[in-house]
Amino acid sequence: IFLKSDKKLKKIVLKDILYIESMENYIIINTKEKKETILMTLKAIYEMLPNDSFIQIHRSYIVNYSHINAIEGNMVIINNTKLPIARSFSKALFLALKTISNLTVFIIVYLSKVVSNVIIG
Repeated sequence: IFLKSDKKLKKIVLKDILYIESMENYIIINTKEKKETILMTLKAIYEMLPNDSFIQIHRSYIVNYSHINAIEGNMVIINNTKLPIARSFSKALFLALKTISNLTVFIIVYLSKVVSNVIIG
């Protein structure tokens, strides 16, 4: 994704995004290596992101599913950073995580059957 920051169009690789934080009309995109401040609303960036990788957990935060290390109470932990989960977003978050977990289990079971068929067959 290319976004304007510091009067330049900068490439930000989606899989590198840990989370996005809102600061009124600005967003801060947090990656492992850097932070980029962009003049854009959280709603606008959320509409640009793939919903199979990102979810809004609070009116001020969007997280990348693949970087969630843990959930502790009403907090998501990403790289030792605790982000709040708003009650209004918690149901969608847990439903999405359950769907991802079920899909992962399905893929593992499917692949183990394919591998065993190749080995046996």
